[in-house]
Amino acid sequence: MKAFHNWVNSQIRYPAEAFKNNLGGKVVAQFTVDQAGSVGDIKILQSPDKCFSDEVTRILESSPKWTPGRDEKGDAVKVSLVIPVDFRMTAEKPS
Repeated sequence: MKAFHNWVNSQIRYPAEAFKNNLGGKVVAQFTVDQAGSVGDIKILQSPDKCFSDEVTRILESSPKWTPGRDEKGDAVKVSLVIPVDFRMTAEKPS
């Protein structure tokens, strides 16, 4: 999960609207990984602003395939995960 969190952080484009208004905060997103390893069922559980929710949704929708979860028999199963994403202001203006 740490590698995925690092990938998410590398994909973040700080929303220009949030930068302009000096906004930051934490988004908590829930999503599923299906039997084929695809991310879906994205739900934002917590967000300081819609622009952050939209950015996290964009990133999760572009996620590479995952290795699916397995049950006790070894069969691929759909799993639900929750990830926090922090948005913090920096001195640089977003691109």
